[in-house]
Amino acid sequence: MNLAQQTAMAQIRPVNAQDFQRALDHYVHRLAAENTGLNLSADEQKLIAAHQAGRVLATLLITPEDRISLVTTAAIDQQIPEQAVANDKCYKPTVQYGSTITYPTRQKTTFNTQQQLEGLVQIDLAGHLAQALLLGSCSYQYQAEEQNRALNLATEIVLAGQPGTALSPTALSAKKDLALKLHELLKTELQTVFVKYQDLLKLIYAELLQHKTLRETELYELVAQYQAQHPTVTTDSDATAATPAAPTA
Repeated sequence: MNLAQQTAMAQIRPVNAQDFQRALDHYVHRLAAENTGLNLSADEQKLIAAHQAGRVLATLLITPEDRISLVTTAAIDQQIPEQAVANDKCYKPTVQYGSTITYPTRQKTTFNTQQQLEGLVQIDLAGHLAQALLLGSCSYQYQAEEQNRALNLATEIVLAGQPGTALSPTALSAKKDLALKLHELLKTELQTVFVKYQDLLKLIYAELLQHKTLRETELYELVAQYQAQHPTVTTDSDATAATPAAPTA
């Protein structure tokens, strides 16, 4: 993001898609073809592909104004948060497997509406939900921070700007119960939408398994192919978190 902005500023113009693509090529995608990290099993590769396919589909449906510049299941040479291991020690791996990278196509406001926050909750739930739908089970150890972030966002929505510290223990507990209910409601609504678009989810998943990385043009060509083959699936909907907007190429 910083490199893309620096490039645009140097030429005194807005940031565009080419800036983001060049930044990706320069930084993030030191995809670890060169990395001699772990050799993933077939099951692990499927899990990562399913997870990233879910995030892609949720982004296409919920925030179509965010353009997906690249999705990959390969390793990325970047620092990721500390993770606990079996012996309770912590380590800081420099490789993360899989990522979905987006860039905004229009100026965004500083503050999110409740609808936008609900959409962000669903995007964070999307990866593990796609694992369950495509594979019959899921691993919450992969990208575990997404589940935590989704619940924190749901709690933020329920608190509606009120600090938790201002509430009594009983009132705070009641708010947390409401946040869990909202979390589950949004998950159920997203699952319904994923079932509707399951053919597109499977298509993205299959392409990721085969190619590992899909760039922007490849991904949106895939979406266009799906739309051409499924003319009866409506692309008109209320652009709400509960009923995400259909993908647009």
